[in-house]
Amino acid sequence: MPDTPPSRRRFLLAGTALAAGSTAPIIDTHMHVWSLDLKRYPPQPPEPGIRPQTEDGSLERYLEEMKAHRVDRAVLVQIRQYGWDNRYISECVRRFPRLFVGHGLIDPHHPNNAAVLEREVRQNGLAGMRLSPIYQPREQWLNAPANYPLWRKAEELGAVFNVFIAPAQIPQLEDMVRRFPRVKVVVDHLGRPDVIARPPWVENDSLLRLARYRNVWVKFTELYTASKTKAYPYLDVHPFGRSVYDVFGPRRLLFGTGMVDQTRRIPLPDELRLIREDIPFFADHDKEWILGRNALAIWKWPRTG
Repeated sequence: MPDTPPSRRRFLLAGTALAAGSTAPIIDTHMHVWSLDLKRYPPQPPEPGIRPQTEDGSLERYLEEMKAHRVDRAVLVQIRQYGWDNRYISECVRRFPRLFVGHGLIDPHHPNNAAVLEREVRQNGLAGMRLSPIYQPREQWLNAPANYPLWRKAEELGAVFNVFIAPAQIPQLEDMVRRFPRVKVVVDHLGRPDVIARPPWVENDSLLRLARYRNVWVKFTELYTASKTKAYPYLDVHPFGRSVYDVFGPRRLLFGTGMVDQTRRIPLPDELRLIREDIPFFADHDKEWILGRNALAIWKWPRTG
């Protein structure tokens, strides 16, 4: 079945209805999209061994998914294969500014990455950056003084950082969220916990300590990665997830998925069902906050209507 881009007008009208408060929004806060045009968007990953995607993960494909499953908006996150070249994400946001905000990648070792952040936000329309110390477990650049200007610039611009991090690295992040309390920080995938049968979780407790900082949110995502059983609904992750829920509260947790269509780890309907039905400690009134309202408070979505 050929891919047909959906009507731009249809999506803009949906955005107007959402802004008017007619329904609680569904906002996917973690969506990777990419182009198969490797000539226009050449792969240049920062780490060796990252292979270019070969399946369709285009914005057009994702727009069809949004329409089919009633997802209202999304945070687009730069895929690692593009490295520091954020053009595709930027172009997606420019095309549909009422549907998407974008997070690029930025070189943590660039001597003037604060200026790079300013360019990406002011000129290229991105909302923030994804910082990924998880790829450099032996380094400690996240809270290095050389990156203080980057965080100061994020404060000035109102840029959001989402952080892909391993449990042992979270103390570095705590140092930065304490130093820069006006920078909004979103921790990816429950902080990639090492889930065991019962508490104490030792290293994972570092994520729970971040709850004392009001500028930190957590994506309640990728339970299938943390799970040892890999069996939906990932019951072995629920005890740690309950601890995160208890300390952060429902208004600091976020829904997100990851990939597009056939490249997903689990189908989008199951991702939605997990939050809506199969996390037993989510009260009904929590779910609209986790599924979308919290994201409205973090990112600057253009006004509609």
